[in-house]
Amino acid sequence: MPHTKLKELSAVRTTRSRTMDLVEALEQDDLDSPVRPGVWSVGEVLDHLVLSDLVYSREIEELFRLKASGARPYLRRDFSDIDAAILFIPKVLLPIAEIPFNIMNVFLPRAVRNFVISSRLIPAQAPEVAKPRPGRPLESLWEDLKAGPDHMEQLFSGQPEMDYTECIHYHPLLGENNLVELLRFITNHEAVHQKQIEELVAALRN
Repeated sequence: MPHTKLKELSAVRTTRSRTMDLVEALEQDDLDSPVRPGVWSVGEVLDHLVLSDLVYSREIEELFRLKASGARPYLRRDFSDIDAAILFIPKVLLPIAEIPFNIMNVFLPRAVRNFVISSRLIPAQAPEVAKPRPGRPLESLWEDLKAGPDHMEQLFSGQPEMDYTECIHYHPLLGENNLVELLRFITNHEAVHQKQIEELVAALRN
C-alpha cells in the first residue's frame, strides 16, 4: 500500500486540523486553567498530543530503518520502552502484567482490544514520554501541533513505494499493528482526546 493511496495518512492531518479548530479561540489562560484537581488542562492535553507525535514518529522511523537495512521490519516494544497502561495498574507492576497482556493479544479480537484502549470509560495512563508539560506557551503548542502531520507525511513520502503492511509494531497494550493500522490508532487516539478537549472547553465557559 504505497503513500499515494494511504488515506490513513490524510486522516492524520484532518484529525489534527479538527483539534486545532477546537482550541483556535482559546487564550493562554484558557489553556492553563485546570477544570478540577487531577485533571489535565486543555494545554496539557494538547502537549500530550505533541509528545505522542514524537513517540509515533520515532517508532515509524525505526521501522523504516529496519526495512532499509534489509532486516525484518518488526519492532517489538515492552512496558519498559513505552509504559502506557490502562485501569489502575501501578506502573511498577507493568513488567508482571506483560505476560497476561501478551496472552490477551493472542485471543482478543482487534476490534475489542481497540475499544478497550480507546474507550474513555476505561481509565488510561499516559507513558512517561508523553506526559504533558504544564504551562507551555500557546504559540509553541500551536507550532508543534501544526508540525506533527507535516513530519509524518515527510516520513512516508521518503518511502513512497513501500508496502507499509509489512512493517509491524508490537506493544503489549496495543498488540501487533502494521503501519496502516498504527496510523488508524493515531487518529483514534487523538479523536478520544478531542472529546476530552470539548468537555474541558465547555467547563471553562460555564
